[in-house]
Amino acid sequence: MSESLLRIARHFRDQWAAFLTMFLVLTAGSAYALDGTDTVFSDDIVDGQVSTADVADGSLTGRDVRNLSSIDIAPDALGTGQVSESSLEIVPVASQAGSGRTGSGSCGESATFVDCGRLTVDLAKPGRLLIIADVQTGTGLFADDVTGPCRLKVNGAPIEASETYFKYDDEGELTPFGYAPEGAGQDATLTAVSHVYPTGRQAVGVECALVASGEALNGEDGHASAGVDISVVALSDR
Repeated sequence: MSESLLRIARHFRDQWAAFLTMFLVLTAGSAYALDGTDTVFSDDIVDGQVSTADVADGSLTGRDVRNLSSIDIAPDALGTGQVSESSLEIVPVASQAGSGRTGSGSCGESATFVDCGRLTVDLAKPGRLLIIADVQTGTGLFADDVTGPCRLKVNGAPIEASETYFKYDDEGELTPFGYAPEGAGQDATLTAVSHVYPTGRQAVGVECALVASGEALNGEDGHASAGVDISVVALSDR
């Protein structure tokens, strides 16, 4: 083959190689080999191009994830198995914590327990009750003695630990001429944290059995009485 034909053949060969390279770039994009074997680095992956389909189920562990935020966890996706319960503090029942009622009432003399005041409180969930009652006892015009107990109750059942016994002499003395006779009385605060009651309405009250002996200064028999102020707060069941 002559020198001229060889130059023409080399020219067409170089041109074909250039056209082939351009064709591959335009149709398949650019690519290059990764350094090493089984190695992929962050700069080898276009941002946002790894999806669920690229990761085998169950293949990631805690050490594969550095930071998680609320948007990375689906609602209700975590259960007690994923949370260390010992790290959590006791949380009151949110729907009823802090809810409560107040009320007042009164009662007269009785040798057996009678209602002196009551109120109701609704529990959104099972829970305990914190009950505080201020009880003021007295009698009319100085009877000899006032005696008897008062106690808290829930749904008609007494809370025995709250029972407080009253006993005092109410004879007193007359004030200077022109003034009313002195009075006497005895007050007490009854408190209790109940056991757990079920969801729904609970009736809380105070009952007393007070008796005044002897005759009052006005010639009538003594009559004991009590006035009560009650406060109730719903608590959690713990």
